[in-house]
Amino acid sequence: MTGVNRGYATANTDMGSSGGKGGLNFGFGIGRPDWQKDFNYRSTDAMTTEGKALTALYYGDKPKYSYFQGCSSGGAQAWEQIQNLPEAYNGVIAGAAANQRPNLHMARIWDEWNNLKTPEATVSKDKMALVTKLATAECEI
Repeated sequence: MTGVNRGYATANTDMGSSGGKGGLNFGFGIGRPDWQKDFNYRSTDAMTTEGKALTALYYGDKPKYSYFQGCSSGGAQAWEQIQNLPEAYNGVIAGAAANQRPNLHMARIWDEWNNLKTPEATVSKDKMALVTKLATAECEI
């Protein structure tokens, strides 16, 4: 929202992970290399090229400057943009880029497996709702 609030044209992508594909559980790509390609690069490339085309159509001119900012999976998207579309952006911020995906996801599976073995290690939805309520009560939201 920051970019929109400052008057910039902005674009975002779900990386092809919605539309009945199962959200961000990362199981949506099993047996679907086309969906894996959507998540890995095609959705971001399309967001970039189509976003710029829509911006030019709406404003009657192509963007003067273009920047990409992402963190975690968005950081990986940022690196992907540098590799696949090096001329598309004037600047790229790649924060905490998720990489070495097999190791990343195995660590996630290990955490979940251990939480299932030790239920007391997991914060329940009710406790999380209480923590959220108490924390946001202290903020000006």
